[in-house]
Amino acid sequence: MRNAIKDLRTDVVVASVIEKLPKVVAMVDKLAKKNVIHKNKAANLKSKLTKRANALAATSKAETGTEKKAEKAETKTKTPVKKAAKKVAKK
Repeated sequence: MRNAIKDLRTDVVVASVIEKLPKVVAMVDKLAKKNVIHKNKAANLKSKLTKRANALAATSKAETGTEKKAEKAETKTKTPVKKAAKKVAKK
């Protein structure tokens, strides 16, 4: 259990975290059911792991959104050549 939780906490790849999270949560629930760990401890672990996974997913989405905005800004900026071509086209 400890190794699975540690692996999940140290992982930075969003896809693998999302894949591992349900398995680790099920493992923690099973241990709480068998009274290996306390049910409140299990709830705290699940909460922290889920919060970390959501934060990691949010930063991933924010990064991709920022990259897309930067690409749009680059394509929208008009170079002097484009400006000159527009002026010629208008005449």
